[in-house]
Amino acid sequence: MISFKGLTLFIFVITIPVLLSVADMHKFYVSVTQIEYVKEQQSLQIITRVFLDDLEDALGERFGASIRIPSDEKDATYDTQIEDYFTSKIDIAIDGKAAKIGFVGKSIDIDVMVVYLEVKDVKSIKTIQIQNNSLFEIFEEQQNIIRTDINDLKKSFILISQDRSRMLNF
Repeated sequence: MISFKGLTLFIFVITIPVLLSVADMHKFYVSVTQIEYVKEQQSLQIITRVFLDDLEDALGERFGASIRIPSDEKDATYDTQIEDYFTSKIDIAIDGKAAKIGFVGKSIDIDVMVVYLEVKDVKSIKTIQIQNNSLFEIFEEQQNIIRTDINDLKKSFILISQDRSRMLNF
């Protein structure tokens, strides 16, 4: 039979390593961007998802103020800052020419900001260069996952701070 003192020591020995391993865990910094070419609309549609708190930190650093984005999607208080941030952080060149990315809107899905962007008047795509610098200024370990669906070909890759751009041929 185990004594109370022995049981306490046993629980202590088991829980300390678990607590230390949890303390060692760190946040995972990731965004996901989907890029789809809709030939019928001659449009490159871009949907970017980032954690809301990470975006608030990035906007706060960029604009020099503490920013807390309201959960009400209709609140447009920070739409200009969100538009400015993403249209300056995501660069796309189609067939060697820089594309003008427009802000369509945003939504919030629990703790994720979903940003909708678009490149209009895209008649065809032979090559596309994609650069996504989102959140690298805040988190060195940031990973930006890119998923594309262009000309019926699906491709995926990850951009990191040391490799922020990728060229795809179709």
